[in-house]
Amino acid sequence: MKRLLLVLLAGASALLLLAPPLLAQTGCEGTSGSATIDEVPWTTQCVIAVTAPDCVDSVGGTYECFEILGTGDSQTIAIFLAEAPTQGQTYPLGGGGPNGAMLLRDTGLWFTGDDPYVGEVHITSYSPGSSTLECTFYFLAQGFLGPDANITDGTFVGRLVAVQEKTWSDVKHLYRD
Repeated sequence: MKRLLLVLLAGASALLLLAPPLLAQTGCEGTSGSATIDEVPWTTQCVIAVTAPDCVDSVGGTYECFEILGTGDSQTIAIFLAEAPTQGQTYPLGGGGPNGAMLLRDTGLWFTGDDPYVGEVHITSYSPGSSTLECTFYFLAQGFLGPDANITDGTFVGRLVAVQEKTWSDVKHLYRD
């Protein structure tokens, strides 16, 4: 239980610290996404993909991973891959493997994990040269303090962005402006 709590808190912290600086850098032009979350349609006009230096493994260690983030309407869907994706490849999410997904809402936090909290992401297009990524996804996520969340019919059309190193001071500045 202690390990799970550490992973949940570290993962949420990384997402909360990484998403605002990235979104501020990109403006999210030309991106979109949608999914059905617990049978309720959700859309976003902001989807970014980035190689992140601070993903967290099951024992609380950090490693570099590939993140796809869609945020909007007080909700963020994040997909974490252990390596940069390959076009046409389908990756399992959760199930004890290195890839996962997370849903962050203003009312809670949900993660993929052991079966049945699993899903898949299919990379339909990935072009580092033109800085674009398209994917479809679904997953069942376990609530940290509440009921499960079922995410289906997900699609992201996103931009690849470069991470600029940020200090804690830089991140605080984003929230003050």
